[in-house]
Amino acid sequence: MNTKPNENLVTLPLHDLIWNILGDESNGAMCNTITLNTAIILDNLLKNSLKWKVEFNNKDGEPLKEPVLWRYSEWKSSNDTYTRQKLYAHKERVTRWIKDKNVEDLARAIVKETRMTIEVARPIAASVFRKGNVEVLNYLGLKKIITKEEEL
Repeated sequence: MNTKPNENLVTLPLHDLIWNILGDESNGAMCNTITLNTAIILDNLLKNSLKWKVEFNNKDGEPLKEPVLWRYSEWKSSNDTYTRQKLYAHKERVTRWIKDKNVEDLARAIVKETRMTIEVARPIAASVFRKGNVEVLNYLGLKKIITKEEEL
């Protein structure tokens, strides 16, 4: 074990250190894990860099087990893709919730008008919504069709 604190310190150019971690631009890795000490030092040196980025947290803000050194362009692309996918997934969930709520409301209206069971009314309600005939929806007793997330 080292008893002298500076015994194993090495000085080398920043570009060489990053090349050792990521490789060259054409054949290297887009990112790689690094030790916490290296990450702290590099994060300070690369604060405003548009070439490299040190990441301590994942895209949801949770701490990573090991920090990651990224090529900035790859990091930006990865973040943009993640954000687009997350927005798309949310939009799809909301669309499904709206459809499910409308079908459930129509099924309840059908039960109220016809006295059939809710289990029988749900497939009928889903079929009517798929066809999208507003007059039939109104006739079957659906007062309001939900179209926005705020209305859920």
